[in-house]
Amino acid sequence: IEGSADAFPCSPCASRRQKYAGDRKTEGRRTEFRQMNCEFVLDQILQEEQFHMCGIVGYVGRNEAAPILLEGLSRLEYRGYDSAGICVGEGVLEVAKAKGRLQNLIAKTDGGAKLPGTLGIGHTRWATHGEPNDINSHPHVSQNGKIAVVHNGIIENYLEIREFLQEKGVQFTSQTDSEVVAQLMEYCMGLPEVSTVSDAL
Repeated sequence: IEGSADAFPCSPCASRRQKYAGDRKTEGRRTEFRQMNCEFVLDQILQEEQFHMCGIVGYVGRNEAAPILLEGLSRLEYRGYDSAGICVGEGVLEVAKAKGRLQNLIAKTDGGAKLPGTLGIGHTRWATHGEPNDINSHPHVSQNGKIAVVHNGIIENYLEIREFLQEKGVQFTSQTDSEVVAQLMEYCMGLPEVSTVSDAL
């Protein structure tokens, strides 16, 4: 945490700031501040440690979605990422993805103008399965093009699900674990006992 002890709102925080001044990453420091229930310092800790975490944004409304999604993703850039993408739906799902900085995606979509529609999702990605590239970036779309998914986390049994779906004839386009969600949803939606998204889930 940057700044002097005087910048802190309470003396316990200030004294502990000095205690941990030379040890900026310790779990002990986070635990101690949590026990103090000091939201100010916890917020500063989260900002300074820059946890690598995917960013997810969604929009539904009356305005064009893509520019709003891009603006939302720009506010999440502090988390870090290696690629970004958005999906906008107006009857047909349109997807745009780009490796590297968000500015690449903004340029690719002309600030969102190339993806008209008032419903959409966006994502900034840290690669866990599959290299950072346009194909492995989110959102991922099902084979029929009707389901788009963004995801933060790791699907531990994704290989099992992928192999099951491939045996059913499903073709995957990426190396990611997240794509199995979109493809599995499409498969489940085609089952006779499934009539709604809730049923599929």
